[in-house]
Order: sequence, then C-alpha cells, then structure tokens
Amino acid sequence: MNIDRELLKLNILVVDDQQINHDCINDILFSQGFEQVINVTDPRKAVGVYRTLSPALLIIDLQMPFQNGVDLFNEILSISGGHMPIVLGIAQRDEIDIVEIALKAGFSDIIYKPFDRIEVLLRVKTLLTISSLSSKLSSCTNNKNQYAKKTLEFASPESDERDLFEEKLLHMAMHDPRTNFPNRMMLQHKIGELIEVENKERFYVFVVYLNHFDDINHSLGYHNGDKILMQVAVRLGDLANLIKGAIRIDNTGGNEDYLSVMEGVNFAFLVEGSATEEEVHKIAQSVLADMQRPFDYHGMSLDIGALIGVSEYPEHGKNSNMLMQHAHIAMEMAHNSTEHYAIYSSGEDPYSARRLMLMVELRAAIENSNLKLYYQPQMSLLSEEVVGVEALIRWIHPKLGFIPPDEFIPIAEQTGLIKQLTRWVLKEAIKTCYYYFEKDEPIRVSVNISPKNIQEPDIGKFIVGALADYSLPNDLLMLELTENINFASNGIAKNNLEYLDSKHIKFSVDDFGTGYSSLSYLKQLPLTELKIDRSFVMDMMNNPDDIMIVHTTIEMGHNLGLEIVAEGVEDHTCWAMLRDLGCDTVQGYYLAKPMPEEDLEQWLANGGVLD
Repeated sequence: MNIDRELLKLNILVVDDQQINHDCINDILFSQGFEQVINVTDPRKAVGVYRTLSPALLIIDLQMPFQNGVDLFNEILSISGGHMPIVLGIAQRDEIDIVEIALKAGFSDIIYKPFDRIEVLLRVKTLLTISSLSSKLSSCTNNKNQYAKKTLEFASPESDERDLFEEKLLHMAMHDPRTNFPNRMMLQHKIGELIEVENKERFYVFVVYLNHFDDINHSLGYHNGDKILMQVAVRLGDLANLIKGAIRIDNTGGNEDYLSVMEGVNFAFLVEGSATEEEVHKIAQSVLADMQRPFDYHGMSLDIGALIGVSEYPEHGKNSNMLMQHAHIAMEMAHNSTEHYAIYSSGEDPYSARRLMLMVELRAAIENSNLKLYYQPQMSLLSEEVVGVEALIRWIHPKLGFIPPDEFIPIAEQTGLIKQLTRWVLKEAIKTCYYYFEKDEPIRVSVNISPKNIQEPDIGKFIVGALADYSLPNDLLMLELTENINFASNGIAKNNLEYLDSKHIKFSVDDFGTGYSSLSYLKQLPLTELKIDRSFVMDMMNNPDDIMIVHTTIEMGHNLGLEIVAEGVEDHTCWAMLRDLGCDTVQGYYLAKPMPEEDLEQWLANGGVLD
C-alpha cells in the first residue's frame, strides 16, 4: 500500500494490555515504514504518555483490565483542550455492545481481531490523513503568517489550495473510506437536520445488517470482503434510491446518495413519515428479497442474507443517537423473526438500564472476585458414590441480589468479558479440585466452556498451566461443551480440542438433545461423556417420547464408548428408571442442589446420603 512519507513520521500511540496485539500491529506498521509507534500495555499510564507526545493517532483496545477503552478515551478527551483525538478502536467481531458505545463516544473507526494487514493499514492511513489535514488547517487558520513562510500551499486562509484541503478533509470525515458512501457521521448530521432544521414531524430510520458476512471475510479474506462489500453497497444504494419517500442523505457537491454505510457491515437509509406501517413492511420485504439474489464475484455465486431494524421519529427517539440505537436493537430483534425484520418495541428492548448497569458492574465483579462458585454433585448409579461435581457460577449483587447466569453470561459473551469470566471460574474450580486431591479424596470437577472460549488461541495453554500450578492430574478436569459448537470449520477451536485431548483433559457435551448434533459429528469430538438435557429427563414419567429419547441417547452414547450423565433428576422414580435404562451418572435436586464450597465439604463429610 502506498503511504505518503509525511504520514510515516507521525506519532502513533497503541494502548493494549495484550503484548501479542502490540507485536501484530507493530509488524504490520513497521513493515510499511512507520517510524513512530509507541506501545503502552497499562492503560493507567496512557494519559501521561498522550499528554507528553500528543500523537496524531490513538489505537486503543476496547476491553482492558483496570480501565476499558471508552473510559480511557473520555479521560484523554477531558485533557485535550477541546481537540477531538483521532482514535482507532480494537475489538473482537462479536463485541457489538462495546463497539456501539465506542462509536457513540467518538471513536473514529474500529479494527477487529484477528488483525487483517490490509484492513489495519487502510484504517491507519485514512485516519492519519484526516489527522494531518486537520492539523494543517488548524495551523493555517491560527498561524497563517508563520505558516506562509514554510509553505506556499497555504499562503492565505482563502487560497484555493486551502479550500481544496478543507473540502478533502470534510469529505473524508463524512464518507466511508471503503465505499465512498456517506458514513455514520453524515447520517447523524442528516437526522439532526431533519429534526432541527426541516422540523419533520415523522420519519423512519432503516438499518440493514449483512447476516453471516463474517463467513465471507474468513473464507476469502478481508481484502476480497471489502470488494464484495462495495458490490453490496452499490445494490443497496440503488434500492434506496428507488424507494418511494426515501430521503437523500448526502446533498453535498450534487451527490444523490440515499444510503449510509455505518460501521462494519451495517447500512442505513431514511424514509419519509408519510409511509404507513404496511408500507414500511413492504419496503423491508422488498429490500430483503432483493438481497437474496446472489452476488457474482470472480465466477462465484455468493448468498448474502440481511436483517432489517426500523425506528420511527419521534416515537422511538428524539435525536439521532437514540433513533440509530433503537434501529440497531430492532435489527437484533429481527434475528428471532421469521420475517428477518422488526420495528423497535420498548417492551422487547434487551438494553434496559439494568442491563447496561450489569455490563459495567460485571467487569468489576470479576476483577474483585465478587462472584461465587456453587457445586452440584454427580453420583454413579452403579456404586452410588459421588464421582464428580459441576461448577456453577453465581452472582449475588449487593443491591439487586441474585443475578441469574442466563442474564449475565450472555452479557459477558457479547462484551468480550467471557474470556476473563471463564478464566476466573477455571482457577476457582481447579483450586477446589486441588483441596480434595490434597485430602486424598480426589473428585472430578466439570466446568462449562463457551464456544467463544474454545476459539481463543491461548485457552489450551492456560488450562494446562492452571492445572500444572497445583500439580493436579489433568483427567480430574471435565470441560463441558455446548452441543452446537462447530469446531470442524474453525481451525483454532479444532487445534485447542486436539491439544487439550492430548493432555488427557476430558470433554463432555452438555444439554445433549437440544441442538443439532449428528452421530458423525459426535464421533469427531474427543468426548468422554454425554449429558442428557434436563428437559427430557424431568418429564419422562409423563411423556413416552421423552423415555424413548433418553433410552436411545443412552444406547447411542454407550455404542460410542461414552459415559452418560442425566441432568434434572428430582425424585426416586426418575432415579430408578434411569438406572434401569443403563444410565451411568445422575445429577439433580434429588441428589443435591448446587451449594457453595463450604456446604459441599459438609455434605461430603456426611457421606452424601440421600434423604
């Protein structure tokens, strides 16, 4: 990529707690000739470095210990004297919530891990160009006499050259660098104009998300992905131009663009409020139908699906940020709609004040160990001895009380905190396992692993290292995977499973029967155990179909050489039936409820006797 020599000399400050990310970014930038890249691994030191260097570009990881990227940005903004820093955020592609928060806070753009060389260089070049032009314009305006001695380009603030630079800077700030369509900033400006200048009584914001576009980036690379994205943008732009009542977003320089390219693979267009709800429905269906037509790229026929979310002014918001946020939320709601589009509804909004508060406080709860592990025993039906326990995380909030795992774990997955959360659980569970091992009462501990965890490049070494810290036999740890984990198409996940299996760590498929596993799929996994979902076990006595499912699962698992665990055993009748069906191990309230570590020790000391 050709980059001006002037840009290569500008200071770039990279703030990331992971050294591997610094190494990757440095390799990319140094290979292109950048000379001034400053690395900071502790975000608490970043403000001092920024104050000293005044870098042209900040590259900040959004998820860091001690201080997240958005908080760091706001702190830097507070000392910048009214100057808006140019900031490039670093995130995982599934960290939708924190990315949205960052862009609203003022981040200029986002790059995603794992890094793509072309993508990183393109974003850095664009933002450094904006930074450089902004600096020149500011210098020209405030110090024109001094600057005129150094260069003829800015002989006076009214010069043609200066006007051209100003127009170029404005265009770059308001347009997407990949497609040249209006960007999020111009869309926000246009919405504000509709509200404050044109006094529109009503209009709609449509957000279009390209479903599964990540698959294209991963299989063809981001360089090709950007070219395909351009095709998509052109098609969507043509569609938006033809919509009755569509509102032109870019009205600069005679442009006729009705489409905005937002962050990632999100697009938006605006429609006049004269459209009825039925017409809004027809518009969404028309766009979705057209997006179902395959895209041709180098002889390949590519299917790119879409989701659409809609918000309405003023019912769903009275400013651009609120309208765009609610359109995004509606788009996420569309994931669960057979029509693949949704109009915002406050009653279905998952981003309540409570949820936003939990997003902030969960990080602190992990860092301060304000979480607690409960353990539910597992008993052999043959020996009636306790053979293991499952570690289950609990969060007792000081004000809100018990927070269900199915409420805060999805938050952890969406914000990237699942990495820290799972590591905390593993450490605590291994510590408990070591306690009983030292007492010469070894007990196996099962820990649930998110699909996102198994895709982390270093998760295998972390787990093996955590066990080695206590000199524990590796086979005392059972990792429970969800049935829907697709390791076959993910090289990192496959490598992690194979590595952990080679270290004799055991694997189980949790909640079996609720996903889409096939027999051939199960045979590919290094499994030791199959756990039958409680939904089939709890109602066996009343539902012959459930008995058949449980019986078939037990036989199939045994044929594959797997141990079978039944969850949700709540009475003796169920216990006895599972024993007769040949189940190996049971877990449920009939045996014992999940309990904190101190209660588990007492329960085991009493012999784990059934009441």
